[in-house]
Amino acid sequence: MSRSSHQRVLLMIAVAWFWSLMWSSPPFYGFGRYIPDGLQTSCSFDYLAHNVNNYIHVAGMLFCGLPIPVGIISFCYIRIIQVIKRSIRSLLRVSASSNFNSMHPRGAHEKSVVQVAKMSAITISILLISWLPYSTLAILSLSGYRTSLTPISVEMAIILAKSHPLWKPMAFIFMNERFRARLVKRVSCLTKFYKARCVCIIPAFST
Repeated sequence: MSRSSHQRVLLMIAVAWFWSLMWSSPPFYGFGRYIPDGLQTSCSFDYLAHNVNNYIHVAGMLFCGLPIPVGIISFCYIRIIQVIKRSIRSLLRVSASSNFNSMHPRGAHEKSVVQVAKMSAITISILLISWLPYSTLAILSLSGYRTSLTPISVEMAIILAKSHPLWKPMAFIFMNERFRARLVKRVSCLTKFYKARCVCIIPAFST
């Protein structure tokens, strides 16, 4: 990795941490507060209070904690797909007069674009499925329907949101063959399972 790329990565990490702290620290300054969640096992924002400071905190987290990140992620994935398609067009144009085109057929390039598009859609879907219930909790709090919130419903929304980091790596494992192969290579206990799966698949194709 070049020095400029390394600095860019560090800058993006710093921005992500700053954004997180900006919306998680207001209760320390009197805007909103944290309370035990539905089953008293962890803490969440105060979805029961009726004061202006709490409204500001919850509304800020709602509108800046989901739509903006989803918009940024969607924009980045769209740009990635556009760059890949542009690179493939350039590659096909350059190799049109050579036999390189027969070695790397157009279908293989289109398949890579479809793979990235599917991965992008799944990643965004996982994010929305994980965080929409928690966002609904904030919307009900802001709109005055707090009485419809039960400890179980609150706890389920919180668990689903906090489990989001678990689902994205699993999606990569199931959709990316190279990622899966590297994981199997790193985690020795998965080697036998992976080999057994390959043995079962190969005869099916050979018939």
